[in-house]
Amino acid sequence: MELLKFIIPTAIEFEERKQIIGKAHSFTFKTDKPLSWHAGQHGLLEIKLPDGKTSRKMFSLSSAPQEKRVTITTYWHGDTASNYKKALWNLQPGDTAKIRGPIGQMHLRDLMKNNILIAGGIGITPFRSMLKEAELLGQDIHATLLYANSNPEEVIFKSELDDLSKKLKNLKVQYIYSPAKISQDIIKNCIDEDKIENVNFYLSGSPKMIQAFKQLLKDIGVSRGKIYSDPFYEF
Repeated sequence: MELLKFIIPTAIEFEERKQIIGKAHSFTFKTDKPLSWHAGQHGLLEIKLPDGKTSRKMFSLSSAPQEKRVTITTYWHGDTASNYKKALWNLQPGDTAKIRGPIGQMHLRDLMKNNILIAGGIGITPFRSMLKEAELLGQDIHATLLYANSNPEEVIFKSELDDLSKKLKNLKVQYIYSPAKISQDIIKNCIDEDKIENVNFYLSGSPKMIQAFKQLLKDIGVSRGKIYSDPFYEF
């Protein structure tokens, strides 16, 4: 079923662009027919470039399925933006696009287990989707979000994350700012007295960041089967 969703694209219509903070903006689309996915998954967004050619880029959806909208959140790089980003920024309400998917392994398996979510920068998007879904469905999610940024002014969805941490009684949100890093000690403190084999880890950020955390988790005894990741490639 997931493969079929990727082969056959779904038509979507652009609604609005909203600045979240700094260079981070969200783009929201609506669909003519229901689109189902697991919160946290990614899709291939197809848009037309000025020359008429179709260009495709992969994005994690920052919206939860229950919001009945397809929303992606990404950075704007000004004059150095790619042709794809420039076309994305020039979309007008009513313009059409297509999405393949969403698909992928980046979705929660067991809400009652200890889930540790590790994000860097724009990598917060799949976790916003997961946590928003838990709120909308009234789910009891047991999770700790470790979110790394250069400074507080770069935290995407901060007010929303703070609100979710109040509404979801077993969710903890911890912000880490440079020069501090998400260390082995910080991660071990999130495990508490759980056996490490009972903890699921979700990683979202740059490929370099994900590789570093996979090695860090391996060093503290986390098996490969307990690590799920979603790399973000800037363009």
